[in-house]
Amino acid sequence: MAAEKTIRVLLIDDHALVREGLKALIDDQPDMQVIGDAGEGHLGVRLAQDLEPDIALVDVSMPGLDGTQVTQMISATCPRVRVIALSRHDDGSFVRRLFDAGAVGYVLKQSASTELTRGIRSVAAGGQYLDRSIRPAPAAAAGTTPPATAGPVDLTMEEERVLGMIALGHSQEEIASLLSMDLARVLAIRAAATEKAGLTTRAAIVRYAEERGWLGRDRRSRDSQ
Repeated sequence: MAAEKTIRVLLIDDHALVREGLKALIDDQPDMQVIGDAGEGHLGVRLAQDLEPDIALVDVSMPGLDGTQVTQMISATCPRVRVIALSRHDDGSFVRRLFDAGAVGYVLKQSASTELTRGIRSVAAGGQYLDRSIRPAPAAAAGTTPPATAGPVDLTMEEERVLGMIALGHSQEEIASLLSMDLARVLAIRAAATEKAGLTTRAAIVRYAEERGWLGRDRRSRDSQ
């Protein structure tokens, strides 16, 4: 049996003691490893670009470049890096702000340590994660309309495939290469699909794909066909 892939984690938090505690917790997990840490946002973005971790844990409240800005920059420049926001705020406005910025996870610092490790594993597997103490309302947090109120959407197989690959973190150029398509065709398919489904952000695409079971094991199975 092949060894389980280690989840590579980058820590971005301005408090050294918090980073030390997170590192100890994560490195104690058999399937996780901290590969770098940063005490401020600019360094965190550079490390995300250089190290390309699987997960970046980003503190929401930092001086200078704050967590929302860090999340936006990582999402824009490192699409394969999946961001989990760490916060003490359980207010819906904070959750929406971070998901709209590109985060795919949101965990409260005051939650039990198992909440964070569960969130890391869920996000690393291709899903989204919202701290269970601030459920329900994941669709609202992700900045999109729940499918039940959005009406039926008839997407073509190509449209589903492109949206699913975007949700998994592939750039439009990568999708064009993997599907042997012109970039212009990928852009046209994405535009048609997002207009049909009423999706305006990448976070909304991720949520939409997750709700339809396109991510994780089910999605990988579909892409292999």
